[in-house]
Amino acid sequence: MPVTSALAAGSAVTFFRDKALTNAAVVADADSGSIRMIDCDNTANASATYFKLYNLAAASVVFHAATPGSSTNPYVVIPAAAGKRIVVTMDTTDVTFTTAISCAALTTGGTLGTTAPTTAVGMRMLLA
Repeated sequence: MPVTSALAAGSAVTFFRDKALTNAAVVADADSGSIRMIDCDNTANASATYFKLYNLAAASVVFHAATPGSSTNPYVVIPAAAGKRIVVTMDTTDVTFTTAISCAALTTGGTLGTTAPTTAVGMRMLLA
């Protein structure tokens, strides 16, 4: 179950964690914002996983296996090799989400794909 919480009372930074991210998009932040750090954990899988971030509410994200233009284009894609954990830090001025921040994990990079990783993956983010 995804969890989002403020780091401290009055803090502008929030923490998002999903220990079982799959091909069902979830909302990390329902408002506009930016990402300061992403931790993508693919250590349980023998194949690559693509962590996809969307500038939309989760209900608006559409996945399609083979027809370009029919899927929601991800705003950011972070590949994690088989059995690897990736940590990415970002300058808050680099990537701003103007609508919301939603995420999913798929086995296909780019804009297409519908298949979840064999084992659900973990994702943690610091959001501003």
